[in-house]
Amino acid sequence: MSYTVGLPSLDRALGGLRGVVEAVGPPSSGKTTLCQHLLRHGGVYVSSEGRWDSTLAPGLVDEDQVLLIGGRSGEAILEAVALCLPDRVAVDPGSFLKPAEREGLRFWEHGEPGSRARLLAAGAGALARLCSQRGGVALFTQQTRENVGGWVSGRTKTAYGRGVEVAASCRLSMWRKGYLRRGHRKIGMRVHVRILTNLRRPPGQVVPLDLIWGKGFRESASLLDLALSMGTAGKDGHWYRFGDVRLGHGRDEACCRLEEDGGLLDELSEVVSLRR
Repeated sequence: MSYTVGLPSLDRALGGLRGVVEAVGPPSSGKTTLCQHLLRHGGVYVSSEGRWDSTLAPGLVDEDQVLLIGGRSGEAILEAVALCLPDRVAVDPGSFLKPAEREGLRFWEHGEPGSRARLLAAGAGALARLCSQRGGVALFTQQTRENVGGWVSGRTKTAYGRGVEVAASCRLSMWRKGYLRRGHRKIGMRVHVRILTNLRRPPGQVVPLDLIWGKGFRESASLLDLALSMGTAGKDGHWYRFGDVRLGHGRDEACCRLEEDGGLLDELSEVVSLRR
């Protein structure tokens, strides 16, 4: 069984999620909001840093789905994730998973080079085997950081290197491309998602998404982009149309029309699903 995010354009490019999934990107690129969209119909959100911001996208995830286990060792967090399978589990952020402290070592010796990568590689491999047996999906998020001496090994890096990459069935790279404005006021940002690795569909695709602050990713904008790429919807200059219906002048007005008219949104979604 595979799971969907609820964003038509991204779901079509991914072909469903199953197993271990990794989403990397700089701060404020929509990784946590992507976790909430995955868990909107059930699942467990594991906060490895022990905090939860309920104002980020209210209505997507209930507080009963949030598991705050900050301050524990990485082994304990991975065991809690394994108990949640088969279901949807999001570990945010993955960089807080640290090996348990061993006796006889000084406090600065616990962060030996490669310890997090080895922990995540072993844990992700075990979770991938559990997902293949029981089903379910485990999503890990990770921030990219600027790498000193990037002319040799790349401009960015993650805290645990390639620990999850070896077992991930899908890897996503997310970054902010620009801001969304309504008049002179910023209402959100444009996020691009690049599919780095995918075992179900060809990788390398870049999917643009609209993130509205306080609401989450805009499903109507994702559906409109997919309809335009398939030829189901069209544009006459700046006017968007669906068949003989004019949706609006400009992207934001067309999305608002789809959100206000539920019947029109369902009709467009049905036509797009039939043409997939």
